Amino acid sequence: MVTKTILRFEVPIDDKWHKKQCPNREIKSVGNRDTGTVEFWVECVSSKEFVSREFQIFGTGHPIPLDAVYVGTAPRTNLGLVWHLYEREYGSEMR
Repeated sequence: MVTKTILRFEVPIDDKWHKKQCPNREIKSVGNRDTGTVEFWVECVSSKEFVSREFQIFGTGHPIPLDAVYVGTAPRTNLGLVWHLYEREYGSEMR
């Protein structure tokens, strides 16, 4: 029987792009891990689905590069901050 699982990944809130090895599938949810990290969840059937992907966190009102693609928004933190997860094509900074 083939099954699937859901995996969790973290992205630091530090104004940098972060490479993650994760499934090449739709991100199902975005949340707050703590004051310095946003997390997201992706379903997976096989480790063969893993690819290099790049993510960055942006705050509301912060400039976002044109090549960044919106993925999702984490719930407001206890401090009133709202963080947004964006993805860009892996390796696009090298072009």
